[in-house]
Amino acid sequence: MEFYKSLVMFLLPYVIILYLGIRLLGLSSFFLLSSVALFLDYTMRGNQSVTTEFMGYLLQIYELFIQKEKVEEKVNEQEEKKILSDLEKALLGKSNSKNDYDPYSEERGKSGYCYIGTDDNFRSCIKVGDNSICMSEDIFPTMDICINPNLRQ
Repeated sequence: MEFYKSLVMFLLPYVIILYLGIRLLGLSSFFLLSSVALFLDYTMRGNQSVTTEFMGYLLQIYELFIQKEKVEEKVNEQEEKKILSDLEKALLGKSNSKNDYDPYSEERGKSGYCYIGTDDNFRSCIKVGDNSICMSEDIFPTMDICINPNLRQ
């Protein structure tokens, strides 16, 4: 038992340095474990059972990493499908909304002066014919009333 404690104390600084170096490079923890296993294999040639046992644990850890990646991929796929489904529902709901203004669905045939907006506190209007479309839907009989709606009788 004393041998293992001294081995661990001997290896610990190297493992920490190796781990930090691997994390900085962005490599996987599996690489760290396999490096430690190779080091143990070279240093403990006489005691095959420890190396074999450690390699068995290493293989189990590797299999867990693989399973974890597969689960993460499935979760990502499910999240992506849900997001696409929600987006599709939102887009379909918006296009079917009654609140959307469609200028081409309005009745035509009204002529006069269409209020088009305000610029520098002055109202602007433009003459529209029977087949014209007024986006503001504010059509006045005369230009004066369009400019100043308070003139209505």
